[in-house]
Amino acid sequence: MPKYLIDASVLHGWANTRDTHHDICKNFFIEHEGEHLYFSIHSLFEVHAARSCRTRGRSFTALPGKHKLRDQIFIDIDRKFYDECQRFKLFDEFAGLRGMDLIYACCAKIGRFTLVTCDQDFDQYADKISVLRLTD
Repeated sequence: MPKYLIDASVLHGWANTRDTHHDICKNFFIEHEGEHLYFSIHSLFEVHAARSCRTRGRSFTALPGKHKLRDQIFIDIDRKFYDECQRFKLFDEFAGLRGMDLIYACCAKIGRFTLVTCDQDFDQYADKISVLRLTD
């Protein structure tokens, strides 16, 4: 059974009923309910920042009621993680990624996760990491 690392685009798509990928993200979480899902701790910051911007722009509508993902496992981004990325030369391997996407790719590689995303930026690395893109 694959271990799934969840990109912020999927988490945000699930939480925002106005997101164009809401249904497909929601279905992913329904289909994988009860499984351990992995999140880089930085994804929480990404989701909060995106939600704040979209709330001000009135393009964020949260899921009605209280919803909580179960069986979450968070991956700490710390000096040990950085040193592993350096040791395996992952910054060179994923040189085409920007910002936080680099962290997701490194986490997926080191942890042997399948990265679940709505972003096509990871397509070019599908030969280096396992990628499950929920969108066409």
